[in-house]
Amino acid sequence: MKRLAAAIFALLLCPDGALARSDSPIEVTAKLLEASIDGRGALTLTLQSGHDGGFRAWLPHQAELLCQDGSPMDPEDLSLGDWLRIEGALTPEGIAATRAQAAGRPGTFSLQGSIRSLSLAGGGSAWIGLAGLIVQVPVDASIEDAFGVALASEDLQAGDFVRASGSSDGEGGLIARRLVLAETDEQASRIRLAGTVSEILDRQRFLLVARGNREVEIRIGERTRVQGELAAGALARVWGVLVEPLTVDARRIRFEPKCDRNSPLRFFLRPDALTLGLGDSRRVQVVLRCPANSDTVFRIVSARPDIAAPNVNSLLIPAGRQRQVFSVASGRIPGRTAIRVSIRNGSSQELAVAVLDQEPNRQLRIAWRPRGISAAPGQTVRTRIRISRPAPLPIRVRLLLQSGDPSQLRFAETATIAQGDDSVSVPIRIVEGPGRAVIRAQLPEAAGGAFDDLPVRIERP
Repeated sequence: MKRLAAAIFALLLCPDGALARSDSPIEVTAKLLEASIDGRGALTLTLQSGHDGGFRAWLPHQAELLCQDGSPMDPEDLSLGDWLRIEGALTPEGIAATRAQAAGRPGTFSLQGSIRSLSLAGGGSAWIGLAGLIVQVPVDASIEDAFGVALASEDLQAGDFVRASGSSDGEGGLIARRLVLAETDEQASRIRLAGTVSEILDRQRFLLVARGNREVEIRIGERTRVQGELAAGALARVWGVLVEPLTVDARRIRFEPKCDRNSPLRFFLRPDALTLGLGDSRRVQVVLRCPANSDTVFRIVSARPDIAAPNVNSLLIPAGRQRQVFSVASGRIPGRTAIRVSIRNGSSQELAVAVLDQEPNRQLRIAWRPRGISAAPGQTVRTRIRISRPAPLPIRVRLLLQSGDPSQLRFAETATIAQGDDSVSVPIRIVEGPGRAVIRAQLPEAAGGAFDDLPVRIERP
C-alpha cells in the first residue's frame, strides 16, 4: 500500500514527472516533525503520516490552531511528535490548511473526488485511486449511493464522484471506512419511486405504475445498477434522474417478486455485522422481505451499550413500505456485543458488533490541563489530567511532588481515570505562600509509564 507521507507528492506526479494540479478537500492526521513561524504569524509545518518521508502544510495567520478540546492553541505550545489533524486543500506543494487541531488518534482522513482507477480484490474489497491517492476499500466498509442505498465494492465504477473517509493503517496507508457516491450535477432532478412493472417496452425501457396510478417510463442505461429480474408485475424500486415529465433515467433499480402480504412477517438486517473503531458509527437497514399491511414496530436493544448502542430504541416501518434505517455508534470501550432487533410476533435478528481499539500498541500520553497554575493561599484550583485515548480499563495515576515545600499545598496521592474516560479532575489546594512547586502525574508501568509535570506558582497572601 502506498504511504500517505510519500503519496502526497509521488502519487500526484503525472507520467512525465510534472505535478498534477489538485484542489481536493482533505483531512489527515499526522505527526509533527518541524514547525516554523514567519513575521506575519503564518505557520509552516512538516508532518509525517507513515514511517517514511514527510509533507508540508501551511497555515496563514487567520487559520485556526486548536487544542484537542477545541480551545485556541498558541503556536509556541506545539511540540515535536505531536499529532495534528489538518484540514484544507491538497495542492502539488502540500496542504493549504484552514485548520489544525491537536489529535489523540492518528491516521484519520476525509477527501472527495472522482475515482481515477479501480481494482477489485478477492472477498469484496477493492483499491481506488482518488484525489491523487490510493485508498483501500475493505469488505466491511460502508458504501452508499446518493440516495442512501447500500452498495458493494463491485458497484463502484471509474469516474464515480465519491466522498471517502476512514483511517490510516500502521504504515500510513489509507483505509476507507465510508464511501458515499455523490451526484455532482443532478441535484435538482433526483427522484426515487416505487411501483409495479406494467409493461416491458424493450430490454432498456419499461413502464412503472407509481403512486397516483401514473405510468412512468423508466430507461435503463449502461451505468444503471440493476438488481433482480425485470418481469411484468414485479415490484420495482427506482433511483434516478427525471429528464422530462414522466420519464426517468435510472441510476439504480431493484426488482422484487410479488409478495404475499398475508404470510408471516420476515425481515433481515443489512449489514448483519459491523466492525467499528472507537468514536465510529454506521447505518444499518432493517428490510422487510414483503411490505406489511399495517405499520410494523421494531424493538432495538444492545446487550452492552458501553461497547456499542443504537441511536433509537424502537423503529417504525409504515404500512406498504419495506425499509427503515437506524445508526449504531461505538461506546466508550472496545469489545464485542450484539444488538437484537425484534418485532411483536417474536421474529428477531441479531447484529454482531465488534468495536476495536485501533491503537492497542501506541503508548498512552498524559498531560495536565491547564499546563500551569497560579494561586494564592486559601484557594483551590481544579486541574484535569488527560490521556491520549479512552482508558480500556481503570487507570490509577500517581501524583508526586517533584519540587517545592510539601507544607504549602495539598493534593491526593492518586487519581483514577475510569474505564472509557480520557480524563480525571484533580483539585489542588494552596495552604501557604509564596513559593513554587512542580507536581508530576505518572501512569503506571502497565499503561506505559508516561508522565507530565505541572508547574505551580504560589502567590503572596
